[in-house]
Amino acid sequence: MTADTQTVEVTKSDLRKFGFIMGGMIALMFGLFFPWVFDKTSENWPIWPFIVMVVFFALAIVMPEILRPVNHYWLKIGNVLGFINSRIILGAMFYLMIFPIGMILKVLGKDSMERKLEEKAETYRKITKVREKDHLKKPF
Repeated sequence: MTADTQTVEVTKSDLRKFGFIMGGMIALMFGLFFPWVFDKTSENWPIWPFIVMVVFFALAIVMPEILRPVNHYWLKIGNVLGFINSRIILGAMFYLMIFPIGMILKVLGKDSMERKLEEKAETYRKITKVREKDHLKKPF
């Protein structure tokens, strides 16, 4: 995803979808899920997430253009979080998977790339036998 948020054309239909999804998710997360997980003793559910949901739904139906700045900043936040998360995930994968495997191979003395130098060698090319044209093993 290299598209910048300013170059992406957002239609009224996209803004309506954004309003419905954003309103629904706010009500679902802050009105139902978080109170259920973190405050099981209370029987009073917060009402503000449902008010926000109604506002988002009303704006999505009546005036979706008002949601354009909210959508724009939401996409910017998503781009920043995506940039940060991809570096964290790829860095963790490298240091938790690739780096230890490389260190183990180095300790064991394995050289899978066969990088050792031979002073008397004329070439490091591995000679392969020429196959007939009608062979089907490794055709490419």
